[in-house]
Amino acid sequence: MSNFGLLNEQILTSLEKKYAEDKKGFSKGLSSFVKTLKESAPYNDLYTHYNLILETYFEDANYARDYLDQSIDYLRSVELDPKVTKLMEGLDRTNLTVKDIDPHVAALDTLVFSNKRNIKEHVEAKQLLLKKLTTESKKTTVDPKLQGVFLDLLESKLKTKWGSLTESEVKAAEAFSDNNEAGVLDNYTNIINDNVSIIEEQLKGETNTEVCDKLSRTKDMLLEMKDKKPTLVSLEKLFSLKEVF
Repeated sequence: MSNFGLLNEQILTSLEKKYAEDKKGFSKGLSSFVKTLKESAPYNDLYTHYNLILETYFEDANYARDYLDQSIDYLRSVELDPKVTKLMEGLDRTNLTVKDIDPHVAALDTLVFSNKRNIKEHVEAKQLLLKKLTTESKKTTVDPKLQGVFLDLLESKLKTKWGSLTESEVKAAEAFSDNNEAGVLDNYTNIINDNVSIIEEQLKGETNTEVCDKLSRTKDMLLEMKDKKPTLVSLEKLFSLKEVF
């Protein structure tokens, strides 16, 4: 595969068309798409990380740059199973080209999958994504129709990558599913407090200046998130910060 973002857009556009014209075909196509994602940890990671990068907002440009660099490094390391790639490419999709899709998705494809040594192209792609990461969006919640699918993918990803979820993480996911705003806020706050405590303990014994700086910035980011209303996107962002420490 050369461009996950383009392939994903082709599949989703096909599903949108079926939803308007062929409800049975839509249900069957959506089921195949979600099944492929859930049964493949690498594609699960690509799907959730792509969406997370496109929906996340940072007030601080340095945080945004660190986050993007780490995300791109991780996405480049994802090993794709040729058999699953064939399944994905075999799903119904439209004939969209790179010029037809969201330029931010195309930029991610360039940074993650392009083997060309085109420095100008890579710099432009990175700058486009950094601008998006530091531009606040009015969109604060995930489409309710997709919330259940997102939760399934999120839980699958977390279990694959970090083992079993903590009690607060499980409760936060369940609260989102039940539309329990008080439960979401309580457990979201607990997760942030737990991670801040972990960072503070690590800082006590850390002597590497660069590591201390990164941990301190991550702590500041967590405290900023604590003052904002939690969403599924910010919950995924919170879990992703575990990679830093």
